[in-house]
Amino acid sequence: MKARYIAVVPARAGSTRLPGKNTRPFFGKPLVTYTLEAAREAGVFDEVVVTSDDPRVLEIAAGMNCRPLERPAHLATSTTKMSEVLVHLFDQPAYRGVDTFCLLLVTTPLRTAADIVESQSLLERERAVVVMGVSEFEVHPYFGVWQDESGRWVRVHEGVTLGPSQFFPKMYADNGAVYWCRTVDYLREKQLFSSNLAIYPMPRWKSVDIDTIDDWELAEFFYRKHVLGEKGADSA
Repeated sequence: MKARYIAVVPARAGSTRLPGKNTRPFFGKPLVTYTLEAAREAGVFDEVVVTSDDPRVLEIAAGMNCRPLERPAHLATSTTKMSEVLVHLFDQPAYRGVDTFCLLLVTTPLRTAADIVESQSLLERERAVVVMGVSEFEVHPYFGVWQDESGRWVRVHEGVTLGPSQFFPKMYADNGAVYWCRTVDYLREKQLFSSNLAIYPMPRWKSVDIDTIDDWELAEFFYRKHVLGEKGADSA
């Protein structure tokens, strides 16, 4: 059977910190549009599937030649796990033959079609089970502290001998922008991680994950700077 590649775009209606963010206008277009455009422009998917309980999101998806999948209300709460959403999708008869999927979050609108294509190439080149978009920490985690069960504040690097900070190992955070996964392996483990993982490093400006109004404003700043350019920033 021919390998099948799909993009999965989850976009539920509810958002407590930034209500309606998936359809909120971002430079004149609903936020969800940017992810759907990138997925379509990448040209690597047999289908782009949008799973949502929001009629407006489903309408936008259909209008962009993407496949809307209505999500049951019990899978669209603030406590719903991504694994539940994906299992629901792959339980549909139309998606039981999918070999590989790419999860694309609406909240990272600065990821591009090129990022999708390049991360897919990495998946095949490295023969990985998962490729995850990441960005380097702005402040190295070794500078952090955390509180243990006794209430004692502990350095993250406790027990690690440190040299000068410029020699700290590079560390990355999952940025939410792109996840390529082998479907069979995902359905067995039900997590967006694998011992056979390849990372796809992305610059900070492409890695903004919008949860709050501050994130939104930061994404606007980077869009003006990196996408519109200085002339666009002046006229926006």
